[in-house]
Amino acid sequence: TYKVEVIGEMARTLYMPGNYQSAPNWNPATAATLYTQNVNFKYDGYVNLIAGSEFKFTDGPGWGTDGYNEYGTDPEGDPGNLSGGSNIAVADAGFYRVTADLSGNPYTYTVTKTEWGIVGSATSAQWDASAAIPMTLNPATYEWTVLAPLTEGELKFVANRDWAINFGGDLNNLTNDNGANISITQAGTYKIILELGDPKAYKATFERQ
Repeated sequence: TYKVEVIGEMARTLYMPGNYQSAPNWNPATAATLYTQNVNFKYDGYVNLIAGSEFKFTDGPGWGTDGYNEYGTDPEGDPGNLSGGSNIAVADAGFYRVTADLSGNPYTYTVTKTEWGIVGSATSAQWDASAAIPMTLNPATYEWTVLAPLTEGELKFVANRDWAINFGGDLNNLTNDNGANISITQAGTYKIILELGDPKAYKATFERQ
């Protein structure tokens, strides 16, 4: 026998209101979002931040006064916790991976600046992440693009010319970190687009020129 017990409600999406938003800023309803694909209270997303950005998290498209939970940091505590009510501050402009982990105690977050590229046996970089072929960001669409010659083989997307953050797997729902290699079955020059605007499903397209 078994028993199913409801232990609470869970928001699949976290909103990230802050001063980086176009007017009106600090608006949860139009903010960048994080998403938990595995329904494990661990959230992930990408956002383009301005210099001197500040933000918080909410578990709905509104504030505490609207009935949602707010999550801020504690400047006097550990630099990655969500145990306070202060804004999270980021000094430098850039394209950031943001994560939040609400599965333990204390809640935690990370903010990592990223620049994306491709590596693999199908590329001139081979599997040397430090030699990754760089991609170019469209800040309006959160798309990274590169035009590159490829041979038959395999490749992956890597951030910051390192393996710490990478994408592979299904092009319509890429696996964040350590997904399967992406196969290239026909040599040629390809326009490659990595789409990071929707945390519910990161995607990539390959168009042979």
